[in-house]
Amino acid sequence: MIDFSAEFQKFIEDRIEEIIDEITEKNIDYARDMAYLEKNCEKFEKIINKLPDRERDFINEYENNSYRMNRIERKEFYYRGYKDCIKLLKWLGMI
Repeated sequence: MIDFSAEFQKFIEDRIEEIIDEITEKNIDYARDMAYLEKNCEKFEKIINKLPDRERDFINEYENNSYRMNRIERKEFYYRGYKDCIKLLKWLGMI
């Protein structure tokens, strides 16, 4: 039996990645910021690794939590967009 929930989650994740690729192609500011992050990743890591263990661990945990929250938010916003679209189509009497 197909696990539709898991399949839909995979669909959302794949679609979000496609959207990010499209944003990178179309939005100069986004592409510039992405390039900056990619260019400076090693420099950031070198600076972080010079910190004492306690501070480095805090920054890494903070960064990981921020990233996870952002992923959850993006998936939820995308999912809610689908739900809102269906509600709108129902309200308009199209479905």
